[in-house]
Amino acid sequence: LDFVEVRDGSSTDGDKALLRLQEDTLNKALRRHGAPFEDPDRRLLAPGHSAVLFVWLSLNSDDVPRLLTHRIGVTVPTAAGGGTDSVTVDGLNVTVASQMPRIVGPPLEGDQWLAANGPDNSANHRRTLLSLTGEAHIAQRFAIDWVRLYDDGRTFRSDPLKNSSYRAFGANVLAVADGIVVDAADEIPENVPDLVARAVTITPRRLVGNFVLLDIGDGAWAVYAHLQLASVQVRRGNRVGAGQALGGVGKSR
Repeated sequence: LDFVEVRDGSSTDGDKALLRLQEDTLNKALRRHGAPFEDPDRRLLAPGHSAVLFVWLSLNSDDVPRLLTHRIGVTVPTAAGGGTDSVTVDGLNVTVASQMPRIVGPPLEGDQWLAANGPDNSANHRRTLLSLTGEAHIAQRFAIDWVRLYDDGRTFRSDPLKNSSYRAFGANVLAVADGIVVDAADEIPENVPDLVARAVTITPRRLVGNFVLLDIGDGAWAVYAHLQLASVQVRRGNRVGAGQALGGVGKSR
């Protein structure tokens, strides 16, 4: 792969490049299937191999195109062997959604919350592909890891291996809008604050720990994950109002 462009497919003066990825920027945005996480040259694809390109395009709100398309440049071996050819492939037009972004309320009670791992093209959430029923999904593309700070900027006091040491632990999580509880769980024990320790074996059901899933209408959903054991206050089918407490911040998974 030599370059990938995101282009304005609705431009009246010919499609124009809104973003061009090449060399190091292209390499960092790629992930090859089956390759190690620290893959040095992700742009080189062997026959039959594939890769995912993660693209994040920032635009002014007054200059959003109606259509997006892509242009991909590749270098391939010649049919006779011994040489290479440069090939450019234009992608299909994709319609850009026209609805305004949903405005929601705060998901947490209290002050000094930090979005420590928020939506970003290089964030782990954005790069986590989950394979279910033969398809790849990025269920966490908009996920945020919230932490709560003390005045000195630290997230905990005393023993860092105790959940109770962290200011966020037990804080109320709030419904960001009126909605209906689609699903909930409240039986998974807490993990200790450790990068590798797990209280239970990870399965698709347990991946988010204790949780609440809200349908807030118009095709939008709010998911609250890793809630404190025995803190969930709602059950499937309950109607909730914006600002209602749903459970407590925890470390379950």
